[in-house]
Amino acid sequence: MIMAVISLAIMAALVVADQLIKLLVTNVLQPVGMVDVIPGFLDFRYVRNFGAAFGMMEGKTWFFLIVTSLICIALIIGLFWYKKHNWLSYTASILIVAGGIGNLIDRIFNEGHFVTDYIHVSFFPPVFNFADILVTLGTIGMVIYVIFFTTKKGKEMAKKEKQE
Repeated sequence: MIMAVISLAIMAALVVADQLIKLLVTNVLQPVGMVDVIPGFLDFRYVRNFGAAFGMMEGKTWFFLIVTSLICIALIIGLFWYKKHNWLSYTASILIVAGGIGNLIDRIFNEGHFVTDYIHVSFFPPVFNFADILVTLGTIGMVIYVIFFTTKKGKEMAKKEKQE
């Protein structure tokens, strides 16, 4: 129970960080459009994303609001209900929910229901944000958790590694 409460506090801190970064981007970066950080590799640019990853499903705001809300609610309930958490499942849940709520706030409060994106790397065309990074890392962590800590084969592998 205490870890669930700590997880909620960490989620809140990450959401605040995401919103502060987006506020900074909107106030500082929007007027100039783009800033090269590492020329030819990394730049920050102000982008309004009306869709999902890669700009897919543009204009499906209600879909994103509902799906994101349901996933976040399910993971928060899981923090209190699921009894076999480990550091990875807690971390993955924290990252997914914090990133989801960060982008959910954008979709609800930005006029036009867009998400503010600002990170661009040369080898990855879409522009993304801190919340997207959280969701991506959390999802990877959750997949690893499910594969290696909840399946019979994964549990056997973990036991074998402990014995060695």
